[in-house]
Amino acid sequence: MTLDAAWRLLLVAAKDASRLADLDRVPEPVFQPAPQFPFAMRREAHTGTVVVDFIVDVNGVVLDPVARESSHHGFDEAAVEAARKLDFEPAKRADGTPFAARILYRYAFTLTECAQ
Repeated sequence: MTLDAAWRLLLVAAKDASRLADLDRVPEPVFQPAPQFPFAMRREAHTGTVVVDFIVDVNGVVLDPVARESSHHGFDEAAVEAARKLDFEPAKRADGTPFAARILYRYAFTLTECAQ
């Protein structure tokens, strides 16, 4: 599984309406398990990408992951399940206070790099 430039961070919103100007550190992934490549997609040699939208809370836990964009919906469930297992260092303000942030995380499914 390739995260090509790993993931695309997009601070869509912060639960407490923090502004980007107040941001000192974006959420940083500390554990990134590869998604399971769906058997049916592997059998038919499909590849694709899925963008998963979720919140990283103040403890770095992923909340409410949802597939937002997908090149093939056969990958959606695997991407969402992998996102549930991610761990992050949370976003922080300039004063060091962590805050929840919504991000978009892109998974690229290739036949040679995903978990079997």
